[in-house]
Amino acid sequence: MTMNERQVESIRKEIAKYEEQLAKREAKLAKKYAAAEKLDAVERKAEWDIGEEIQPGVVLRTKENQKKIGAWFSLESAKDEVEETKRHLENAHKRLSKLMPKAEADSEKREQDERADEMESKFFNEAHMSEEEKAKRQAEYEAWVKWFKAECLKDGVVIDQINGWYINGTAKSGKPFILYGNSGYTERSRHCYTLRINKEVIFTSGEFSTCYNRIKR
Repeated sequence: MTMNERQVESIRKEIAKYEEQLAKREAKLAKKYAAAEKLDAVERKAEWDIGEEIQPGVVLRTKENQKKIGAWFSLESAKDEVEETKRHLENAHKRLSKLMPKAEADSEKREQDERADEMESKFFNEAHMSEEEKAKRQAEYEAWVKWFKAECLKDGVVIDQINGWYINGTAKSGKPFILYGNSGYTERSRHCYTLRINKEVIFTSGEFSTCYNRIKR
């Protein structure tokens, strides 16, 4: 999993957390609203501050007004909590929208690379078979050739010939190509290929996936 994909997963968990929080805070807000509505305290009123003057300049609110102020304050606090969570959610969704194309591109590239690796693995195994082995497994070999050509055709690549370590055909661009494995003594060199498109050398030591991605462009 790439860094972009990990960040997407992290933001999705963040969104789930805020969605759960929002549901709880909206339920709390509904209760606070009902309580304030019951006391006619949905909106702040100046007369709530008028009460009994216990001494010059000192006014004591009535208990009823104190309840109203408390209910109104609780309602406003609940509203602020809901708005705060909504802001966090909006921010998280914006970050997710910005990151999703990158994560999707990473995922698509990984899937394409894995598919190319599967194609290369099977090609590598089949190309290294001796003629005697091919004769013994003729049906299996022909089935593999059919599968390989069909996979390439999905990408607009037409395979004309597969002969051991050598492939030729028409790239998606419509230009002829030749792809063949390099000779080498190390394991890595045995998985390197030379690619020519329209007689131009594109790679002399490229991995199969790199070469194939160029062919299907």
